[in-house]
Amino acid sequence: MFSFKKMTVALVSAFILAGVSTNAMAQDVKKVDGTKTLAFSEATDKSEIKFVSEAPQEKIVGTASKIKGKVAINFDDLKDTKGKIQFPVATMKTGNDTRDDHLRSADWLNAEANPNITFEIKSLKGVELKSDDDKKAVFTGTALGAVTVNGKAATSQAKVRVSVLKGKGKVKVEFNELNVTLSEHDVAGTKGTVGAKVGKTIAVSGVLYGKVD
Repeated sequence: MFSFKKMTVALVSAFILAGVSTNAMAQDVKKVDGTKTLAFSEATDKSEIKFVSEAPQEKIVGTASKIKGKVAINFDDLKDTKGKIQFPVATMKTGNDTRDDHLRSADWLNAEANPNITFEIKSLKGVELKSDDDKKAVFTGTALGAVTVNGKAATSQAKVRVSVLKGKGKVKVEFNELNVTLSEHDVAGTKGTVGAKVGKTIAVSGVLYGKVD
């Protein structure tokens, strides 16, 4: 029967950046040790990032796709867990083509010089096993790390929820409460826009799917 007694915390850390699809983990977690590399590909079109800008004059809701990344997990020592995911600025859509062009311009995210937005995981805290039965296990926790926008990195954290479908090799990773403050990334925008039409802080969430590399 599927067991999480030994590797509960390790699995959550692994699943933060990449959903896992592997028979070894699905059959018996206790056999997992050493370092594993997990990854998800931009070809996984089910994965999606959502961003929301709340400002007095306008609320902007957008999405991003073509998410990819890798994370190396040392199942014997979680301190050695490192990894990141990224997506192209060019995939960010807000439902307005003109606004999207502005979003990619040098005044904003400067996609030509800094084509990707990157999320890095450095540690995990507050891990809880919410449920565990023959079909599914659900974990929650807080991921601590850094986000890089416009070529500038800033510390960040996000709430995560991981649902593992046992025997099917499928994992759904949801994250939210990842807040990106534009000024920390030298994103000033058009004069007078940030704080009025565009929020000073952007709320980011997402749903990710992946596999073992």
